[in-house]
Amino acid sequence: MKSIPKPLYIIMVLAMLFGMLGIQPAKPVLAATTLRVSQVYGGGGNTGAPFTHDFVEIFNSGSAAVSLNGLSVQYASAAGTGNFGSSAGQITVLPDVMLAAGQYYLIQEGSGANGVPLPIPDLIDDTPIAMGTASGKIALVNSQVSLGCNGSSTICTPEQLALIVDLVGYGEANFYEGAAAAPVLSNTTAALRNEGGCQDTDDNAADFQALTPTPRNTASPTNSCTPVGPIPPVINEFSANTTGTDVEFVEFFGTPNTDYSAYTLLEIEGDANTTNSSEGFVDEVVPLGTTDANGLLLVNLAANALENGTISLLLVKDNTATLGVDIDTDDDGVIDLTYWSEITDGVAINDGGAGDLTYAIPVLVSGYDGIAFTPGGASRIPDGTDTDTSADWVRNDFDLAGIPGFLGTIATGEAYNTPGTSNQVYVETAPSVVSTIPANGGNHPMDENITVTFSEAVTVTDPWYSIVCATSGTHTAVVTDADPVYTLNPDVNFTVGESCTVTITAANVVDDDTDDATFDAMLADYTFTFTAITPPERCGDPFTPTYQIQGNGETSPLAGTVLATEGVVVGDFQVGGKNGYYIQDPTGDGDTATSDGIFVYNTATAVNVGDHVRVRGTAVEYYGITEISPVTQVWICSTGNTVVPTAVTLPVTAVSDFEKYESMLV
Repeated sequence: MKSIPKPLYIIMVLAMLFGMLGIQPAKPVLAATTLRVSQVYGGGGNTGAPFTHDFVEIFNSGSAAVSLNGLSVQYASAAGTGNFGSSAGQITVLPDVMLAAGQYYLIQEGSGANGVPLPIPDLIDDTPIAMGTASGKIALVNSQVSLGCNGSSTICTPEQLALIVDLVGYGEANFYEGAAAAPVLSNTTAALRNEGGCQDTDDNAADFQALTPTPRNTASPTNSCTPVGPIPPVINEFSANTTGTDVEFVEFFGTPNTDYSAYTLLEIEGDANTTNSSEGFVDEVVPLGTTDANGLLLVNLAANALENGTISLLLVKDNTATLGVDIDTDDDGVIDLTYWSEITDGVAINDGGAGDLTYAIPVLVSGYDGIAFTPGGASRIPDGTDTDTSADWVRNDFDLAGIPGFLGTIATGEAYNTPGTSNQVYVETAPSVVSTIPANGGNHPMDENITVTFSEAVTVTDPWYSIVCATSGTHTAVVTDADPVYTLNPDVNFTVGESCTVTITAANVVDDDTDDATFDAMLADYTFTFTAITPPERCGDPFTPTYQIQGNGETSPLAGTVLATEGVVVGDFQVGGKNGYYIQDPTGDGDTATSDGIFVYNTATAVNVGDHVRVRGTAVEYYGITEISPVTQVWICSTGNTVVPTAVTLPVTAVSDFEKYESMLV
């Protein structure tokens, strides 16, 4: 009558040394998810391949929509030493989109010359993974940075295992779920999860078959894995005793949008020799209602509604018990009187008091999880896990981490308080570098700063970085700290064409310790390289002023010259026939014989009056008007600028007198 948790079984092969070593199920630590890898194909574009591209297919086997936010697909070779997602070409970051129940999500990866295009992919990786045709390892990971392990030559730590949402090892892979990897694949076969993606026994060999590739996307028909009829509800999370005034609640888990009003939660007194009750007495009666779209039902309780000592929580069906009835008339710990048709679920806390009794299983006691305090609340991890053992439960942070307004003191091995939302365990992760400017292996202007972005706020201790270049040598830098982004302004410019290496020293970068009592350093040094290049043209670089282009005659002295100029837009006629706009030098040269403005014949870059722009093109005369045409590039340097109009006294002596005001704001 109760659901079975989905443990993660990881098999690691230490080739040539130990044969196959089976790893026992790792304790699940992530918020519950119904996402899984449903299809893997690595033969795209090869000889005889039906499709031009490799692909990975994700499937939502649950009955409610699930977000892909924060997830990534990471690849590692079947038996190599490279880690999952160790380069841009081995990781695909998933976007913040919702995947409906029973819906597929198609990710396009590496390509070749043969086959036909895939059905419209939901995501095209711009740094595609070149997957192994016959063998490889794919992990769906609750992180968007490299997992940092490969399960074989680099063993995954418990914290890294906790980030793996799903794992598929195929062919000769040395890391997979269950007893064996999924079958060897080919140019014409993909690994398809059985039952359209629904089957998940945590054994790749049992769950996958090598079949003709059948890519499915979000437009494909959905496939429901939901069992017929609602599942019995379970107590999913409870809070009875917290710091300060108790924040109390009970959360239930069941089939989404289901009426569970036939069920009732009973709190049964368990403390011996109490003054306000007796063992076996009903101290609280909580009727259930209807679950939400995620299958959760939250009941908030008043402070002290639940006892702080030894209690049993019984979830029963068809209840007739009322407050104060005694279900254990002889106080021997055995239920004597039943006021219900069935006990559907239960959990108890025993604080170790002499003679205390409990009436539900499992019983959570001080130290049941290695923490030497009696829990005040606990969460099933993941939601709905029910083996009737204490392993289903992770104690909640006593200081209310997860509750708005409370910082908490959560530590590894505890769960957040998550009333009404999916349960979640705290997992301490070390800080890491998530991005750099320039990117590893890229080009970087010789006079620009370097930016390093960490995964969280960190504290750095010198010497936490080094910048060493082939020609200009070792650099120091002025550091700007805008946690988690650090900017390095090098002491001198780099030399064009030289290669530079930046190293972030792991031991000198630690987290800011806002979530536990341990200062965690980076796991390993981070190194990236770049090549210094000549800076691209940009606003503020030397330019030819508009008044020099105009000159003091009727035609431009620079006609036919390719040049750059800057000015403020004083008239915008990109729409309406003129196909351009007027710009004017905001200060001018003070020469009344030269115009400070010029016409720019261009509609490709939209501008507005007040924009300060830089324009590169050719100076020409067009029917007596000096203009820039053709225009090769426009930069918008700033907006909201003003130019003081120039006073013109009428009438003028001759029509030619207007030449000195050409294209100016008057």
